[in-house]
Amino acid sequence: MLQERLDTLLLGRALQVADPMLAVHKLLGAVSRPRSMLGWLQRSPGAALLADLADARVQLSHQALDALPATRWVTHLRAILVVAGALPTRDELLVSFHTWLDGLLATITIAEDRWLLACFARTRLLVHLARQQGRPRRELAGSIATAQAGVRTAAAWLGWLRHQRHHTLATCTQDDLDTWLCGPATAFAVRRFLRWAQPGGLCPALAFPKRATLDPTQAADADRRTTIVRTLLHQPGIPVADRVAGLLVTVYGQHLSRLVALRTSDLDRRGDLVCLSRGAHWLQLPEPLGGWAWSLRDHPVPTSVQPAAEQSGGWLFPGGIPGRPLRQASLGQRLRRYGITARAARNDALTEVAAAVAPITLAYLLDMHLGTANAWAEASSGSWSRYLDDLLDDHDAHHDATDHQQTHP
Repeated sequence: MLQERLDTLLLGRALQVADPMLAVHKLLGAVSRPRSMLGWLQRSPGAALLADLADARVQLSHQALDALPATRWVTHLRAILVVAGALPTRDELLVSFHTWLDGLLATITIAEDRWLLACFARTRLLVHLARQQGRPRRELAGSIATAQAGVRTAAAWLGWLRHQRHHTLATCTQDDLDTWLCGPATAFAVRRFLRWAQPGGLCPALAFPKRATLDPTQAADADRRTTIVRTLLHQPGIPVADRVAGLLVTVYGQHLSRLVALRTSDLDRRGDLVCLSRGAHWLQLPEPLGGWAWSLRDHPVPTSVQPAAEQSGGWLFPGGIPGRPLRQASLGQRLRRYGITARAARNDALTEVAAAVAPITLAYLLDMHLGTANAWAEASSGSWSRYLDDLLDDHDAHHDATDHQQTHP
């Protein structure tokens, strides 16, 4: 029945899309759960759109799909077309930022402010996102959320200056900034906008106070961490993917954004050891974590559409949309079932690890900036920040003892 339905929908008369739609036909006809696919074709508006694409009533292009409402079924259908090779691959997160930015700018009624925000977003933020896009083991969602927050805060700042302070960006004062920063914590995000504006002479030179940060050791809870790790190791019925992700967060302090960006190629077996790529170094995963992580390479993707190996993305944590990884928010929601709040779990892990190893080792093992590793070492009882002083004291004590023996044989 599925093949008959696909024949009706996809084998249209438009010669210019015959080959691409034949590839879609082949992909959907080879699904692992035919009954589920047949039900989707019967219920989803995607079936009618597939027929329109096959008959060329709708152009087979990303631009044509962009003109449709941004619904989940359009997103899912686009992913199927990309996996089948009917549409080229593109970074949907980056495209979504462009769409979001155009929508926000349309709401800014002051032409000068609209121009400032557009320049800031396109010459600073989009350049940064493009660089992030090419970095391995990074997921772009967090960077895009930060960029959106930066634009929203900049828009709010410009509006507040005009309506509350009767100033513009060019005439704002240090008192304006100090008053603004007395607001909610999100107000500090305006720093990125002002640091972009100052070198070009778009605003006066303004001083930012040093932002207060919470001592990460205040969030550490060894008992909570131990309980969670025991649950992940021993409680029956937990999916392997959840065990692996949970242990990487609670034991190694990994960001969710980095976990969802992991690919099967980031794992390597060296003898009996399973290693995880962390930048230029490999992190050895002890058993049973190593075995669980290795087994994820052969897990089926959680969707009835099974992309070919070269089209699947090779994600270690694949999502429900063909060819795409699990969303960071979805992974966080899954881990909360086991009492894991990502930030608190990461603080617990880094507090303990940073107190036990040298900062440079921490940076190498967890692909962390050395300055960040030093900060964690100092916060984690400062044991490694005093390491050099202790070493020098031991060295001096040894020489004092040697001198004493030589003087008093």
